[in-house]
Amino acid sequence: FGVPAETAIRMARRIAANPGMSLVALHAHVGSNVSDPTVLGASYRALLDFAETLRAEGATTLTELDLGGGFGVGYSGKYTPLDLAAWG
Repeated sequence: FGVPAETAIRMARRIAANPGMSLVALHAHVGSNVSDPTVLGASYRALLDFAETLRAEGATTLTELDLGGGFGVGYSGKYTPLDLAAWG
């Protein structure tokens, strides 16, 4: 489930060198029912930073970030929902 960062960088370089290929998106899935906005924010920041690293390595076609799921939802009171207002 996923690719280590160093492997992804090597893959991005190979894709950038191949005129028939384009790296257009990165995807991350933080987890399920995450109710702490700082966890989500840190994960999204890490994905954005990694996207910037890949662009610097030649992945200039990278235009999309899929932040995946993870938002806490209060299913029947079993989980604490994510407080979007607290997120800012």
